[in-house]
Amino acid sequence: MSAVHSRRTAGETVSRAGQRRAASRDAARAVLPLTVLAPVVLVVGFVVAQGAQLRAYDPIEQTVSTLAGRGATDRWIMTTVLLVTGTIYLVVASGLRPLGVIARLLLGLGGAMVLAAALAPQPAAGSSAVHMTSATIAWAAFASWPLAAAAGSGLRRGLRLGSLVASGVLVVLMGWFCAQLWSDGTWLGVAERVLLVAQTVWPIAIAASLRVSPLRVKPEPVAEPVPVADEDGS
Repeated sequence: MSAVHSRRTAGETVSRAGQRRAASRDAARAVLPLTVLAPVVLVVGFVVAQGAQLRAYDPIEQTVSTLAGRGATDRWIMTTVLLVTGTIYLVVASGLRPLGVIARLLLGLGGAMVLAAALAPQPAAGSSAVHMTSATIAWAAFASWPLAAAAGSGLRRGLRLGSLVASGVLVVLMGWFCAQLWSDGTWLGVAERVLLVAQTVWPIAIAASLRVSPLRVKPEPVAEPVPVADEDGS
């Protein structure tokens, strides 16, 4: 009787683990199209917003924030792009449930700060402290969430190593952008665009990997079988 109980408990545990793996795949399938959409929205937005400018605009030196700033022509184009992108990452963060809580919070924070930056456009002259602070937090969050994902125990080895590399690459690109910001800014616009697009790459890789091979699910501890007394009391 106790052996039957033990086998039943083990079977229920395996079943629950399988259900969680299936839920992981379903969540990844749901958000994968959104992760692919994000860089498309950004790149198309860059091109369309730039083409709408009536004043001279140099994408090599000038930032995307300028296209959404108060001095831009049809600034609603780039503002909408940023709002859509930020919303995408809020949804992606909520959908990638297999990731650790910290990684998801950081990814969601990045999306929220993109929304905040879009809603606080740069003035025609000078700079908006709210915009710059929001953008800085967004960059830091997007560079940090892969590191938090790598620190978790659920990701497979390949994804953990890839997350470390992704975080390192984003930090280097942030350094390049900051160097341009604090120098003559010859490549400021290029550095910002490369950084923005690079931030969209690893969410795609994570969602695609989880869609095919979800996170490792640690089996729940199997309860010790409870001895069942025979009818004769032995």
